[in-house]
Amino acid sequence: MANRVTYGMGQYRYTNSFDYITQYLDTTTEQDKINYFNHNIGGLLYKDIVVKLPTIKNDSNIVDYVVQYKKSYFLRLTVPQNRVHEVTLDLKLFHHDSNIDPSNITTVEDYQHIRRILVPPMPNGNKDIYSDVILYTLNNSNDTVYAGIVDLEHKYLPPTQEDPSPNNNFTPIENRVYENGRSSGVQYYLYKNGWQPIEYFSQKTTLVQDWKISTNDTESCITIDLVFSPKYKMDGGYNYLLIETDRTSGWQRELQYIMDNKPYHGTYLDKNQIKVQLYTVNELINPINTTRSQIVSYTSDLNHIAVWGHPELMLAVNGEEIKIGQTGFYELKDFNINSLGVVVLDKDLDRFTIDYEYRIVSSSETTETKEGE
Repeated sequence: MANRVTYGMGQYRYTNSFDYITQYLDTTTEQDKINYFNHNIGGLLYKDIVVKLPTIKNDSNIVDYVVQYKKSYFLRLTVPQNRVHEVTLDLKLFHHDSNIDPSNITTVEDYQHIRRILVPPMPNGNKDIYSDVILYTLNNSNDTVYAGIVDLEHKYLPPTQEDPSPNNNFTPIENRVYENGRSSGVQYYLYKNGWQPIEYFSQKTTLVQDWKISTNDTESCITIDLVFSPKYKMDGGYNYLLIETDRTSGWQRELQYIMDNKPYHGTYLDKNQIKVQLYTVNELINPINTTRSQIVSYTSDLNHIAVWGHPELMLAVNGEEIKIGQTGFYELKDFNINSLGVVVLDKDLDRFTIDYEYRIVSSSETTETKEGE
């Protein structure tokens, strides 16, 4: 006997009686959940961000971590912008011994990468970060060039060639050595008061004032919304989110700053400017108890959906992020849909309608028919 396939259809409309998302973390009120992560790469020390994820008691009254395999989540992440540089962030889930202070975590080996984010530089953020400099050589060397910073009135000059170190007459801001066109031996000082022109200055240019851009300002932040679902099963679930800055760019190694009496390289995110909000996306298809499902299909799968909603309304389809386009309509047909949710943040704005189709397979001597035939 062949299997008989029949098709059913239905419509689901937004309702105020159902919570489409449930919030489990808001670092606005739980700032202690965010810590720095000291990342050692190639012998250089960098500073990233680690976020402790929430826990919940399951049906057996056992404490589990909220973030679990195959479930869908909505993350709203606010991060500061660098004044000059575009910063690339990798978001990674991982599990670690919860008894260890997050700031003492030094390595992450097993993780689930969920998104790469490009954070643009601050709008008009390159103002007041360039300074006139004088390029000069010592002892008529053609290989080594020194760059000395001067102020707008051209009063500040570099150390004398006899004594390139600070002395009683001045305090350097920055003295940078260039050998064969490449920067090396970077040192940071602060030039102040009372310098006079000397003869061996040869060329003037501009130089980025790195000491002003090694950290982020409080002037500008961006907020990223995303839907994700862990694809790998981790015993107990995931208890940390790592916000890791990509360090492959050369300038990430050149930028330097001091924090807690330790030298760090690259840009970093000020944890006090970061905000993390985490929600579960509640399931509209209940595969365990279809009679309690929001979408009544008498089966755990749909094979066709058509969604009407406003542009940018976010869906979680099989754990993947989908945004409705400018037409206000999204359709997915001939696809096995076993998980479906909608990110509803504003109950007045985020209204929607879903038309759906499903298949019911039963034993019969006939084959595929449409319901009603």
